[in-house]
Amino acid sequence: MFLFMTAAILAAENKFGMGIYNDTAAPGLDLQLADTRVLVGDGGYVLLYSNLAFSRMGDPTSCINDCQPAPWAINAVKQAYALGLKPIVRVGQWPRVIRNFANDNDKDRRNFTSLAQAYRKYIDAMPRPPDGSPLPLILLNEVNECGEWACDDGAGIYLESTTSAAESASCLRDLNQAVRTLPRVSIALAPLAYVAPTKCECASPSHNPPVNFSTSNDVAYIAAMRAEVPDLWTTVDFFSAHPYPFHDAPFSEPLGRAGIENYRAQVKAVGREGDVSFRVAMSETGWRGTDQQMKAASIVAAYNEVWLPDPQVFAVMPFLLTAYNSSPFHTSEVFWVSWAETQNGTTKQHLPQWVATRELRCSLGVGGECALQ
Repeated sequence: MFLFMTAAILAAENKFGMGIYNDTAAPGLDLQLADTRVLVGDGGYVLLYSNLAFSRMGDPTSCINDCQPAPWAINAVKQAYALGLKPIVRVGQWPRVIRNFANDNDKDRRNFTSLAQAYRKYIDAMPRPPDGSPLPLILLNEVNECGEWACDDGAGIYLESTTSAAESASCLRDLNQAVRTLPRVSIALAPLAYVAPTKCECASPSHNPPVNFSTSNDVAYIAAMRAEVPDLWTTVDFFSAHPYPFHDAPFSEPLGRAGIENYRAQVKAVGREGDVSFRVAMSETGWRGTDQQMKAASIVAAYNEVWLPDPQVFAVMPFLLTAYNSSPFHTSEVFWVSWAETQNGTTKQHLPQWVATRELRCSLGVGGECALQ
């Protein structure tokens, strides 16, 4: 009965997706896109990562390549369209010390309108969907994490999370205001990590206070963001979430399920609870570690019990399809998140969570072709 109800919910909508990364030593994005198409089917989603780069720290006018996306980034979006996929592009920047790109003479780092114009120019060059729909965009990433909203004031100097929240909220406000004037864009703001240090040392390597991975502190960060910019999420089009299981627990355990459902607390915290038009994309999710069978069982259970029945969720894009064999995202016992083994630039084998997710999609009759490859 449950699968029948889920299939009915999904009859007109494919929520399956995957994140792929431009790791130059991994299979090319063309091969990763093709593999993603087999996994998620026609009309499924793919998360693409794209970054502006600047030649001078703190100078938003020093955008490399005149703020134009690299050819591979444009081609990846076009290839996704050609394969019948729906790309969502997450846009960030290098270097990650974004706070240093505040407007000149803004020591409080509350104005980022010059940087916003660089983002606007970069995104304007991104290809739009051929069906006339808007291109979904995610602006920045996990700004509550020390490595994403970084500071470089020196060893022994710390950036408090309340200050970080005020700065990042101001930046996201300005990016959103500039980018949303472009034609055919749909915007989400940076997803938040469910837990992050309450202060970050402004040095590398840094010594930050420990965090408790069994609980979350993201709602407090959101409150600090809204204290600075109360209407921050009022004008954005959808919500981007990173619902990872608390403490990497299996979905069958309370901590695992709590993490997967944490996006609902975030939506409430940003002030959009009950707004059926404010839909949610899981732009990262999944389980780490080497227990492949647990990860496969957990991802299927999360789909069946949380994401598929929830009409507010429209896309689920786990992190990560694959990475180079020596990448910590691929082989480390802690960070093993890849869904496919690769060797010599090609896919060696699909891991159990890839196989189980595709089997689930096919059992629901979503996304078309399901013949054995």
